[in-house]
Formats: sequence, C-alpha cells, structure tokens
Amino acid sequence: MRGGIRWWWRETPRLIRLVVCTAVPLGLSMAALGIIGDANGWWDNRAFLTNLLSSLTGLLIGVPFALAVLSHLADAQAEAGARRECRRRVTAAVDRFLNTFMEGFVSDDTIEVEEALPDLRMAHEQLRRFLQQDVPDDPAVRTADARILREHLDALDAMRRRTYACDAARKHQWVTQLIQCWARLDNDIRPQAEDLGLRWLSPRVHAELANAMKRLSELDSRAFDLADRLAGRLFEAAEPPGVERWRAATSTITSRTHQEIKLAVALRRVVSHIDAVEAIGR
Repeated sequence: MRGGIRWWWRETPRLIRLVVCTAVPLGLSMAALGIIGDANGWWDNRAFLTNLLSSLTGLLIGVPFALAVLSHLADAQAEAGARRECRRRVTAAVDRFLNTFMEGFVSDDTIEVEEALPDLRMAHEQLRRFLQQDVPDDPAVRTADARILREHLDALDAMRRRTYACDAARKHQWVTQLIQCWARLDNDIRPQAEDLGLRWLSPRVHAELANAMKRLSELDSRAFDLADRLAGRLFEAAEPPGVERWRAATSTITSRTHQEIKLAVALRRVVSHIDAVEAIGR
C-alpha cells in the first residue's frame, strides 16, 4: 500500500506536488482557524468575511484534490480504455495470423497438422537421398529409375494434397500472407502489448517463431512450379531420358525437395506454438 502511494506521488507532476504541499497545509490551517473562530464567535455579523474565508478554505483544499486525485483517476480511465483498444487490436491480429496459417491446410485440427508435417518432411528426405545417386549411363537403368522417381513424386503429391489446401502455384501467396501477418503481429502489435502489460510470447517461443518466419521468407517459390513442369517433361517422353535431361530435371526436383523440407520444418515449428500465439493478449 505504501509502495503504491509512493509511486502515485512520484508520478504526479512536480508543479502539482508543489501546489499540494503549499495549498493543503494552508487550507487545513484556515479550516482550523474557522472552527476556532466559530467557537469564539469571531464571525458574528461578518457574513461576507465568513463566506470569503470559507470559500478560500475550500479552494485551497479542493483544487489540490482535483489536480492530484482526479487527474490520476482520469489517467487511469484513459489507460483502461487504451488497454481495451489494444487488446481488441491484439485479438484481431492474432486471429488473422491463426486463420491465415490454418487456411493453408486441409485439416482444421492443429494436432493432425502437427503430425502430418514430420511425415511429409521424412518423405521428401527419402526422395532427396534417391536423387543424390549418380546418373546411370545405361538407358534401361535410367528408365527404371525414372519409374521409381515417378512413384516417389506421385506419393509425395498425394501426401501434399492431403496436407496442404493450396497447390504449388498458390503456396507462395499463402506463405507471403502468413509472413505479412507475423510482421504485423511482431512489429506493430507487440510493442503496444508490452507497453500496456498485456500477455506476449516468451522470449524462447518468440525467437523460434521469428526464426520460422525467416526460413519461410527464404523459400524459392520458383522451384515448386518449375520442378513440376520438368518432371512432367521427363515422364512424357517415350524414349529413355537422356543424361543431360535427367540431370536437369533431377537437379530442379532436388531444389524443390529442399524447399519442401524447409517449408515443413518451419510450419512444424509454427504449429507447435499455436497455443502460445492464441494466448497473446489474453
């Protein structure tokens, strides 16, 4: 209690403190003088002087009260209004981030998404290991490898369709919107929330989410579409794929595979902290 009063007094402007320290003792002294005067009949037949002194006494006590107490009450009311407005903005920004994030997935269950992303990452890592093999000189072996590669790609495509709600062409747009929502949340909302003492992310969670957004911003969106086109050309030809064409296609597919792994890792990190994001400002 004493600490609160000391803080309240320290927060009062210096000029107001000077007025309080000067006017209140004078007002109390005049009030005491008025009570003593009433007891001794000093104010009999002096109506104007009585009104003047009583008004001055009320002024010396009332003005400091209005300056010191009512001003703090007004500040407290303004701060409460600012907190409500900030909480409204925080809630809107958090909801937009969460809605944008979940719009990219088929399932609206974060647990299912969290379980699907590691499987997707492991499948892409298996494909990357397959693509790291040397290019076979024998056309028959390349044909067999092309058949295996197509099975890998078809299986991955099915997994991606079960996980992501957007295709390769729209994936970059979705990731860009997610990054923009995070920038709004981190750069604009966070300072306001922290200034007003609203709940924010822990330093560890904030660092991990910021790192995930950084990874998403580094994705090369061109690799997604280009890999699909080159893979289609590789499988459309009736004859066994040539060495150069095989290398060009597998190199691009490897690039996409690397991007898909980075995407799955970053999104997995985000979904693991969804509960913490939902608690912001609450």
